[in-house]
Order: sequence, then C-alpha cells, then structure tokens
Amino acid sequence: MKLRQLCCCLLFIPLSLAACHSIVEPAPPVSEAGFPPLPQTEHLISYRVGVLPADRFQVDSDSLGVFKGGETRYVLVMRGGDGEITSITWEGLRCNAGQRTIYAIVEAGRWHLVPDAEWTSLDGHSGGIARFDYHGSDPRTELASHYLCQGSAPRLKRDILGRLRGGGVDFSGSWDDKR
Repeated sequence: MKLRQLCCCLLFIPLSLAACHSIVEPAPPVSEAGFPPLPQTEHLISYRVGVLPADRFQVDSDSLGVFKGGETRYVLVMRGGDGEITSITWEGLRCNAGQRTIYAIVEAGRWHLVPDAEWTSLDGHSGGIARFDYHGSDPRTELASHYLCQGSAPRLKRDILGRLRGGGVDFSGSWDDKR
C-alpha cells in the first residue's frame, strides 16, 4: 500500500509544479516584428530606486513576460526630475546570471532595435564603463533584486506584478538611515 501511495505522489509532483509555475514557453526571438506595443499610461507601474521619487521609474505591466530558460522581459520607462519621459526601453533580464540587455529603444514614437544587443552584468560594469548612479542605486539592479528575481530564479509574473503594485520594498526613513 505504501508503494502505491508513493507512486501516486511521484506522479502528481511534476503536475503540481507545472501548475504552480507560469513559465511555460521559451522566450520568442527578438525581431522588429515582435516589439511590444508602446506603453500606455494606465499600464505603467512605478517603483522606487533609492531615495528618488517612485514615479521616476516605471514598468509596463502589459509588456512583462517570464519565459522558460529564466529570461524576464519588460518595458522600462524612465522620467527626469520634471516628470518628462527620458527613455523607453525594451529589456531582458536573466536572474540566474545576473545579466541584462536592452533589445530596443523608443525614438520619435517608434521602436528601434538595438543592433548587436549584448548581455551585461547587472552591476553595471561592462568594458570598464561604470553604471549610472542614482544616489547609490541603479534602476535595473533595484528592479531585479526587489521585484523580478528571487535569488537566482525569476519570480512568477503574478508575483512580480503584486510586488510592484504593493511597493515591494520599505523605503521609509532617510537616506542616512539606510547606510
């Protein structure tokens, strides 16, 4: 009897894991035909980077995808201090490798493929070029570590959206309190 119960359990483990894990398809190839739609204001979710206002960095919820092989893709909108959009990029992230890439950027209201997009380290160092410094924090590193990744594994899409909508991280207190 115990052998029969064990066999039944072993049969259901893969099924239950597949049902819990929404990563079911490989990432589609990147091409001009496969660009995500341009982000719409109602689908942008703000997130905090360091002590900067939360509305400076936003993810387009409609563009978010988590794929077999561990890649997460999303559209990132960055705004300047005046609230104006400074960049819109379509990006990929590999939690297991700590790498990111930019597939395309928006210029003049249209997507443009980044030629020879390369995967670079999330720490922002590639070829000796230091990362952008937003008061000690990098927007992509913050997005990866607090919202998209759980250790070296990508979070499920529903969990990412829940963390983004819920604020994800407590940034209460002053900058000096965080050091």
